[in-house]
Amino acid sequence: MSSPRTRPSRRPIALAVLVSSLTVAGTVGCAATAAPEGPVLTEDVARATPAPTVTSAAEGSEAETCTAFGDVLTIVHNADAGFVDGRMEEQEQLGWYRLATRVLARIPSPDEGAVAEALAAVSDAAPAVTQGAAGAPGIGSEEWNLAVNDLATACAAAGYDLAAEGFTGG
Repeated sequence: MSSPRTRPSRRPIALAVLVSSLTVAGTVGCAATAAPEGPVLTEDVARATPAPTVTSAAEGSEAETCTAFGDVLTIVHNADAGFVDGRMEEQEQLGWYRLATRVLARIPSPDEGAVAEALAAVSDAAPAVTQGAAGAPGIGSEEWNLAVNDLATACAAAGYDLAAEGFTGG
C-alpha cells in the first residue's frame, strides 16, 4: 500500500490564479471577436492562427511574446494537472517546471512597453534553471503568480490573449 500523497497548499492556489488570469485574458479578447458559426475543431484553430515566426530570442513583437508564453503556461498547466491527479510525483512536476524556466528564458521580448516589462518580471520570478540542476524553480510562487497576471493583462491590452493547452489526464 502506498502512503497518502501530500501536496503543497500553494499549487491549487497557483493553478486557480493561472486559470483566472487566462479566463480574464480570454474574456477580454473574446469581446472583440465574433463567434464562429458551427463547431471549431482544434485543428481548424491551429490552421487559422499560425504561430508567429521568431527571428531572435533577443527581440520580438508583443504577439510573439504573448504566443510563446503560452508554451510555458502549457508546460506548467499539464505538470500541475498530472501532479494534482496523482499521475506524477512532485519531483517530476518540478522537472517540468525547470524545463518551463528554460523555455521562458528563450521567449523573445519587445524592446519596451508593458509586455516587455511584464515578461521581465515573470523571468525574474522564475529564472532559468540549468539543465541537469536540481534547483527550485520560482514557478508557483506569489511573485510568479502576480507577474503572470500582469503579463496576461499586458498581452490583453495589446490585443493578444495568453493561452495554454491542456492535454493530460481525462
